[in-house]
Amino acid sequence: MKHWIRVLLVALCCWLALGAALPALSTDGPAAITDYQGFVFANRVLRHKKVTFYPDVLAYNHGEYRLQPFDGAVPERFFVVDGQGKHALAPFVLDVTDAMRIALYGGDVGKTALFFGQYTERVRSADRKWGYSGIHEGIDFIAAKGQPIYAIVEGEVLRAGHGKDNTIAIYNEQYNTTVLYLHTVDVQVSRGDRIAAGTLLSYEGSRGSGDPYTHVEVRFGRRTSPHPYRNHVLQSDLPYDFFAHALGVTPSGREAVTAESLIEAEQMRLAAEAEAEAARLAQEEAEARLLATPTPAPTPEIRLLEEDEGDADPNFGFAETLGTPLPTLPPAP
Repeated sequence: MKHWIRVLLVALCCWLALGAALPALSTDGPAAITDYQGFVFANRVLRHKKVTFYPDVLAYNHGEYRLQPFDGAVPERFFVVDGQGKHALAPFVLDVTDAMRIALYGGDVGKTALFFGQYTERVRSADRKWGYSGIHEGIDFIAAKGQPIYAIVEGEVLRAGHGKDNTIAIYNEQYNTTVLYLHTVDVQVSRGDRIAAGTLLSYEGSRGSGDPYTHVEVRFGRRTSPHPYRNHVLQSDLPYDFFAHALGVTPSGREAVTAESLIEAEQMRLAAEAEAEAARLAQEEAEARLLATPTPAPTPEIRLLEEDEGDADPNFGFAETLGTPLPTLPPAP
C-alpha cells in the first residue's frame, strides 16, 4: 500500500512540474535572464550590477544589425523570436519608429540608429576591463548634420535649448507627456511657446554627442531634463505606445528583421553576386573568342553589266521569216 502511495505522489509531482513547464515551453516571447553585467559609468570605473536583460536581440545599432542586449524592463510584446531562437524587434516597433522619424525630419529620410532600452556600446574602463556604457533611455535618429528637426507632437515649450545636450522639451497636455529632443543646434522656438506638430524646432547637430544625430526621449508629466545616459537602470518612459497613439500608427504587415532573415538575405545577396560574376566572366570569354576568330576574306563583288542596245543584233532570236516550213496536220482518213 505504501508503495502505491509513493508512486502516486511521484506521479502527482511530475504532473504538476509538467503543467508548470508547458506554458514556458509554449510561449513565443523571449526569455530574459538575470546576471551580473559590467557597466562603465561617467567616472570610467567598472562596476558589476545584477540586471535582467534579453541577451540576444537583433537590433540596429548606429550602423548595422547585430545581437544587442535589451533591458528586461522592455515588455516582451515588443520582440519576436525567429527560427533560430534569436530575438528581434517586433514589426510594431519598426512601424512606430518609422512614423517618428518621418515626423521628426519632415519626410522619409534618415534612419533609426538606436532603440529604447538597448545596452549601449561596449567600452573599456580605465583598468582595461570591458563593460556596457549604459542603457539607452530614448530613440536615436540619424539624417545629416544641419537636417531640420520638427516637433513630432504639439505642445508647450518647457525648455528651448541650453545645457550640455541643448535639450528641447515639449509638453503635450492631452497625454500628460513631455517629448525631449537632444543634441540639436540653432533652436528656433522659445520657452512658453505653444506649437503645433510639424513646427521647426532646430537642426540636427552634435551638442554633447560627438556625432550628429537626434535623441528623442519620453517622460510622463512636465519635465525639462532627460534621464542620465550612463546608468544600469532604465528610467525613462516607454515611447512606443505613446507615439503609436499620438501619430495614429497602424500595423504595416512588414516582416521582422530577425537573425534568420538576415542570414537568408545575405545568402541570396552572395548568390546573386556570384551569378552576376559568372555572367560577366562568360561575357568576357565570349568576347575573347570573338576577337581570336580570323576574319573571313570578303566575297568578291559580282556586277551585272548591261549591253548597249546599239550593239545588239535586232533580229537576235526573232527572224522575220521562218527558215523551215510549218508542220501540217495529217490528211483526214
